[in-house]
Amino acid sequence: MVETIVRCPYCVNFDLNAFMPMVHCLGGKFVCVKCGHAVMRWEENFRCRCPGCLAQDEFIPTSARAG
Repeated sequence: MVETIVRCPYCVNFDLNAFMPMVHCLGGKFVCVKCGHAVMRWEENFRCRCPGCLAQDEFIPTSARAG
Protein backbone atom coordinates (compact mmCIF):
# COMPACT_ATOMS: atom_id res chain seq x y z
CA MET A 1 0.00 0.00 0.00
CA VAL A 2 1.34 3.42 -0.97
CA GLU A 3 1.00 6.13 1.66
CA THR A 4 -0.16 9.47 0.30
CA ILE A 5 1.68 12.54 1.55
CA VAL A 6 -0.55 15.59 1.91
CA ARG A 7 1.35 18.88 2.16
CA CYS A 8 0.34 22.22 3.65
CA PRO A 9 -0.06 24.92 0.99
CA TYR A 10 1.09 27.63 3.44
CA CYS A 11 4.13 26.25 5.32
CA VAL A 12 7.55 25.44 3.86
CA ASN A 13 10.17 23.19 5.43
CA PHE A 14 13.43 24.67 4.15
CA ASP A 15 15.42 21.60 5.27
CA LEU A 16 13.32 19.44 2.92
CA ASN A 17 13.02 22.21 0.32
CA ALA A 18 9.30 21.40 0.13
CA PHE A 19 5.96 22.26 1.68
CA MET A 20 5.41 20.76 5.14
CA PRO A 21 3.85 17.29 5.26
CA MET A 22 0.61 17.25 7.21
CA VAL A 23 -0.21 14.77 9.99
CA HIS A 24 -2.92 12.18 9.27
CA CYS A 25 -5.57 12.14 12.02
CA LEU A 26 -8.56 9.90 12.66
CA GLY A 27 -11.44 10.18 10.25
CA GLY A 28 -9.29 11.03 7.23
CA LYS A 29 -8.38 14.54 8.39
CA PHE A 30 -4.89 15.94 7.71
CA VAL A 31 -3.56 18.80 9.88
CA CYS A 32 -0.45 21.00 9.60
CA VAL A 33 1.33 21.09 12.96
CA LYS A 34 2.81 24.51 12.17
CA CYS A 35 -0.21 26.61 11.14
CA GLY A 36 -3.21 24.37 11.86
CA HIS A 37 -4.40 24.15 8.26
CA ALA A 38 -6.77 21.17 7.97
CA VAL A 39 -7.94 19.10 5.01
CA MET A 40 -10.59 16.42 4.80
CA ARG A 41 -10.03 15.10 1.28
CA TRP A 42 -13.31 13.17 1.03
CA GLU A 43 -15.56 15.76 2.70
CA GLU A 44 -16.50 18.24 -0.03
CA ASN A 45 -18.24 20.73 2.33
CA PHE A 46 -15.37 20.92 4.85
CA ARG A 47 -14.07 24.46 5.45
CA CYS A 48 -10.72 25.00 7.14
CA ARG A 49 -10.60 27.85 9.66
CA CYS A 50 -6.81 28.33 9.83
CA PRO A 51 -5.42 31.90 9.49
CA GLY A 52 -4.36 31.31 5.86
CA CYS A 53 -7.80 30.11 4.77
CA LEU A 54 -9.56 32.88 6.69
CA ALA A 55 -7.36 35.44 4.92
CA GLN A 56 -8.29 33.95 1.54
CA ASP A 57 -11.98 34.18 2.45
CA GLU A 58 -11.59 37.98 2.47
CA PHE A 59 -11.25 37.84 -1.33
CA ILE A 60 -14.54 35.97 -1.82
CA PRO A 61 -17.59 38.22 -2.33
CA THR A 62 -19.91 38.07 0.69
CA SER A 63 -22.82 36.82 -1.44
CA ALA A 64 -20.75 33.80 -2.59
CA ARG A 65 -19.57 32.69 0.88
CA ALA A 66 -21.00 29.46 2.25
CA GLY A 67 -22.36 29.40 5.78
